[in-house]
Amino acid sequence: MLVLRDLQTPMPCSDQIWGASLEQWHENMTSAEDHITPLSQRGMSVCEALASAITLHKVPGDLSEAAEIGLLLSAFSQHSQFLDLAQALRTSQHVSPYDDLTASLQTCLGKIIQHALEGSFVMEQERLGLLEDYAVMARLTAILSFVPQKLLLQFGYWQTSSAGPQEARQQLRQMMHDHAQRARECAYHAAQLFAHFRKRTRLSHIDPFCLLVATVFLWAYIELFVQNPNIETSSSECSVGKLVRLDLDLDSIQRSRWIDSGIDQRPHITGVGAFDTARSHVRLLKEASRIIGIGPPRSKLAAGISRMFHIQALGHLPVTETDG
Repeated sequence: MLVLRDLQTPMPCSDQIWGASLEQWHENMTSAEDHITPLSQRGMSVCEALASAITLHKVPGDLSEAAEIGLLLSAFSQHSQFLDLAQALRTSQHVSPYDDLTASLQTCLGKIIQHALEGSFVMEQERLGLLEDYAVMARLTAILSFVPQKLLLQFGYWQTSSAGPQEARQQLRQMMHDHAQRARECAYHAAQLFAHFRKRTRLSHIDPFCLLVATVFLWAYIELFVQNPNIETSSSECSVGKLVRLDLDLDSIQRSRWIDSGIDQRPHITGVGAFDTARSHVRLLKEASRIIGIGPPRSKLAAGISRMFHIQALGHLPVTETDG
């Protein structure tokens, strides 16, 4: 959670300052002509930007790209921490004094994510730098604001006890059943991330974690929602529907139709196949292992994730180095 001091920190400065080299920074700071806005005049603080998004239900329109990324991550951090706090203080009547604030932060985060994925921030266009990062972070936070990271890792047998995976499966199954539309929306975001990283010739150091989240969510969605007969969208219902290619850029009508109903549609990803077919999650894990294997070089995280997915695709439980 951001402390009071962090909330008073100015939002990231203009793109000119953000992208300046050390030499350019010193040159502009010592120049007689001040071409760059002084640090004391950067504009609103993190707290002011969050308050504006919460009370007005819209993202401030005068933020730089770097500031919008900062606002997105700050809102996600605040929402996650308050959600944990609300659950910890929940009474036997299932009421927490922080429920209203958590709901407001959820609405705020949703507006910021929606803003990030609109218009020029569409990830499928050939864009580099902050715009691309913004779209990736928006899809990632959309997934993790629905399903906590800890629950996903437990489902994938990562950093958990022997009973953890089964408990995670039960919780995830119930969450996807109770919130079917949001589950389908997150499946679309995860498929878009999966397709995005598959197009990359080289991954950055944060990309393997993003792909890990996207892959494990799709894995859970396939097993617990699409192929589970107790869930609204069972495999028998999907098998007669029309293919919807979630890894392609769907227009607003197609996207809304998928999220709102989805029952008569068969979700599909190139190289993985239709989600309701046998061994689709195995193909998903194999492809994820291959994608992560392309980089970044010397990344233990990327190498570890790639190896784990390969082992799980073969039907074995992952074994870490500490397991011997």
